[in-house]
Amino acid sequence: VVRGCSVTTDELNPDLAHAVLIADAESHPTGVVFEDCRIEGNQFGMVLTWFRDAAHGPEVTLRDCFFRANLISALELDCGDVTLEGCLFEENQGVSLNIGGGAVEARNTVFRRNVHTGFQAVIALHLDANWGQTGGVIPPGTLKLIECRVYENGAGGNPSIRVHEGELFAD
Repeated sequence: VVRGCSVTTDELNPDLAHAVLIADAESHPTGVVFEDCRIEGNQFGMVLTWFRDAAHGPEVTLRDCFFRANLISALELDCGDVTLEGCLFEENQGVSLNIGGGAVEARNTVFRRNVHTGFQAVIALHLDANWGQTGGVIPPGTLKLIECRVYENGAGGNPSIRVHEGELFAD
């Protein structure tokens, strides 16, 4: 469990792309929990990806975390399972939640005042660009929104939620 962390752009290396990268480089990370963390002002806030086994991505819980002012994406995954509980995505410039593969369940999470431009949306489900490299192992992503709020987002007339491939469940 990681509690109370703050991950912001490294002033000595402002061009570093990923603030937090969780991958299956040597093992299948499970039970990873971040609580009360701030992921703010990065190119990519947090990325979950695969290096060895696309079918067995990381399993991560983010509880009461704050994603703010990340430029390309706040949280991005191409595999794995993510649980969001009571998180806030605010004033991110790109895609706040970008699901290429894997599954996300969000409970009591707020997406507000995010600016998304181009083809994307605040929340996007679409197959990862590297999907072909997996031999079709990564299925399209899924998203469950349970008692979440998505409001005051937008730029360029794009929708707040875009499902290109994948499944969306909302309650």
